[in-house]
Amino acid sequence: MILRQLTRAILPATWSNVIVATAGCISVATVARAAINPLLPVGVPYFTYWLAVDAATFIAGWRAGAIAIVLSTLLGWYIWLPPPFSFDLSPQTLAVVVVYLMLATLQMLLAQLMRVALLRLEHAHNERELLVHELAHRLKNQLAIFSSIATSTLRSARDKDDAHTKLQGRLMAFNAALELAVSRDRSTIPLASLVSAVVRPLAPAEDRLLIKGGAFELPAERAQSFALVLHELATNAVKYGAWSGDLGVITVDWLGTPDHLALTWTEKAQQRAGAVDQKGFGSALIERGIEGAKVEHHVSDTARTVRIEAPLAG
Repeated sequence: MILRQLTRAILPATWSNVIVATAGCISVATVARAAINPLLPVGVPYFTYWLAVDAATFIAGWRAGAIAIVLSTLLGWYIWLPPPFSFDLSPQTLAVVVVYLMLATLQMLLAQLMRVALLRLEHAHNERELLVHELAHRLKNQLAIFSSIATSTLRSARDKDDAHTKLQGRLMAFNAALELAVSRDRSTIPLASLVSAVVRPLAPAEDRLLIKGGAFELPAERAQSFALVLHELATNAVKYGAWSGDLGVITVDWLGTPDHLALTWTEKAQQRAGAVDQKGFGSALIERGIEGAKVEHHVSDTARTVRIEAPLAG
């Protein structure tokens, strides 16, 4: 609360603000100095101007402070140092002016440091509030996605064990994408890393999954939908496709631009590919899990190819 009140007094260091802040602070300091003049001993000309320099610097930056130093030096010298209303150059007068210039400059620098520190604290505070709101928004979205996955999985499951297996796998795929996004702290995720994190744990052997796509960065906000689709394809391969036998191999390849991605999932097996349930939630997830994507299936006796073309921009 105190920080918020202090930073409200800080103005952008534009020349208009510099002039207004300097004129205001020096005017108030001069009036105050005149009011208390009878109470002060002779030779104390800058009593109220110290605060004017601090205030001008704090409000509008070091330029305002520097101008305030010059103005206050001249006013104090001319009005309050004896003889009044003259720029006397006696050794005593010169010593007072020089000491004031040195100390006022130091004060200005300290006030500028305080101004910068408070602005940084305010910026950090605003960033923290923004981060909290963003995390709350993302958490709400994640919970909505979890709820949707759970509801659809339970609705289409054959029994309790089937529901448990499918739900666990889908949530693990979703979590793998989330962990990649969080660990990199960037707006994109390497597609090769996503494929490896989601698909490789289901591969019967290391050499039965070939990832051939080149270096490509997938927008982080699209990673979770791709992760769910990739997991579903891998699960189907274990049940019905290339990984249901001993020798089948899956190749994942892609071509991409910042606006578009074409991903090809190719399964080759020695045995005849099994039939995939086209009515379940898994098949619907492959078809519609990636927003705006076009999905094509090509199936032969021992091969299955799924080609996904998805827009990434917008």
